[in-house]
Amino acid sequence: VAASIHNLHFIPVDNEIAVQSVCLPGDFHPDLADRIITALARYYSAPLVTSDSKIQDYKYVQTTWSQRHNTLNFG
Repeated sequence: VAASIHNLHFIPVDNEIAVQSVCLPGDFHPDLADRIITALARYYSAPLVTSDSKIQDYKYVQTTWSQRHNTLNFG
């Protein structure tokens, strides 16, 4: 776990991300946490690792997922 945390980068949710989260293009569901996560991924042009089908179905963000991700344990 310590090695995994060493490679993490924490990104603040600033005003730009907050505004983008409520102005996402297309029809995206209203869950605020999903909107912020999606806005961050779009802002940084980063693929989003998620098993959330609502995010995976959103055509304005790149997502990835595999069964290998199910074995990660950060607890």
